[in-house]
Amino acid sequence: MKKIYLLLIGFTISFLAISQTAENYPDLLSSLSLVKSANINIDEENVLMQCTGNSSFSNLPFNWNNGYTSYIPSGYKVYQPFTGVQINANQVTFWAVFSSGSKPAETYEFIIETHQPGAYPGTKISSNILELQMEGTGVFLFGYYEIFRCTATITPISVSEGWISIQGTANNSSVFYWVNSGDVNGGNAYQEGNDFWDSSMSICIGTGDAPPPTVVCNPIDINLDADGKYKLD
Repeated sequence: MKKIYLLLIGFTISFLAISQTAENYPDLLSSLSLVKSANINIDEENVLMQCTGNSSFSNLPFNWNNGYTSYIPSGYKVYQPFTGVQINANQVTFWAVFSSGSKPAETYEFIIETHQPGAYPGTKISSNILELQMEGTGVFLFGYYEIFRCTATITPISVSEGWISIQGTANNSSVFYWVNSGDVNGGNAYQEGNDFWDSSMSICIGTGDAPPPTVVCNPIDINLDADGKYKLD
């Protein structure tokens, strides 16, 4: 019986150690005591794994199997380069998992910044601190961490190419891992506090849903003669 107690105590201590230090790892996979090689292969008809609105840049969360730590208390911050973005694009969609495995709260606070282009993230252009709601996709990373889609309205982007960073703030108790992507649009992600990764991040940049077309009718002056026929001036 004493051995069983010791085993349980040892397991509890190990679990707590992993939980308490999860934010110190640069990515989710490194923080787990397991090896996973299967990529995320899911039904691409799942609308929650697609972009929202009208995107001019996108890397969808398919065919990869990790999430990179981007959380202020950890010292890690992830940037994704982008190209071909429509000027004044103001909507960002990205996919996240959290150390809690499930939705950590009704909302989660993020800092979303844009930066000038370059080999590394350049001068900061804009910064937004936002409380965002999360949509559960029903897709799980490593069979435990549900992937959530987050959509944000940000300061309109003034450049067609550059860098965008997304980071969880210290006001959140759960670590934010940005899900990566098998797409390579824009280039590989850079992680402050670490280095470049060999993949890009799952993100869409564009504008909100297009409004319905507006039909404008202008009055036309019609001159008719006494017989009701068109009369030319």
